[in-house]
Amino acid sequence: MKKVLSLTTIIICLIMCSINFATGFNADNYQNETIYGENDLSNMIRNANVISAYSIDNTIEDMDTVKFGSYRQDNSEILKPIEWIVLEKEGNKALLLSKYSLVNKQYYQSSSDVTWEECTLRMWLNDRFYTEAFNNEEQSRILSASVVNKDNTQYHSKGGKSTEDKIYILSEEEVIKYFGCKSNETYGYQLGKNAGTKPTIYSMTSKDNVYSNSSMNDELSNTYYWLRTPGYRNKNALTVDYENVLNTYGMYVNEELGVRPVMWVSY
Repeated sequence: MKKVLSLTTIIICLIMCSINFATGFNADNYQNETIYGENDLSNMIRNANVISAYSIDNTIEDMDTVKFGSYRQDNSEILKPIEWIVLEKEGNKALLLSKYSLVNKQYYQSSSDVTWEECTLRMWLNDRFYTEAFNNEEQSRILSASVVNKDNTQYHSKGGKSTEDKIYILSEEEVIKYFGCKSNETYGYQLGKNAGTKPTIYSMTSKDNVYSNSSMNDELSNTYYWLRTPGYRNKNALTVDYENVLNTYGMYVNEELGVRPVMWVSY
């Protein structure tokens, strides 16, 4: 009798595993550490200060954050809540920027002229990241945004057409607007301290993060991250480095650098 029960238990387990495998990866059926509902998000955003409330000399750790969606943060396969900084509030919607660099990605898959409209990073953010990081209810809160892609102000490389995006990354103009600029340098601007960001442990395991002053045992140091504005030419895109300098010359688009998603949500 005991052997029959044991065999039955094994068969049930195998069936359940097959069902889980068939459903594929999705934020709705993947293991999450915490789930935040509609009211939680609304209350968090209402109570959070926007970035303009902070001094230019404050650091990322001084900022209020809200939790929304979930993504891999470390070496485990458990999705953990993503922390977001509130950049702006407008009516019943808010502009959120990820507190940390969540992953390392190429801006574009090859060293070629490209604009934000055509780049592979934009496609990844609005497809795979969107579906993996947010469940159906969360996706319904993310708003489509008209994204203006201006030319580089120093080298006049073309920003390309405006786009409609659920998720995108900041531009040259926006990073100065929200984080402030302290001085003008040869190849960029010294931004406020709170422009810097740190990589998650997971982002540091996606190939070699050579543009970071972090190590696997020191995830609290800052990292480079992409902006969507072109650099010296369209083979480059702008970055913010680990010393909070906005590099107006830019890095080659096929480099693998940090990504800080930004999006408008309703609350």
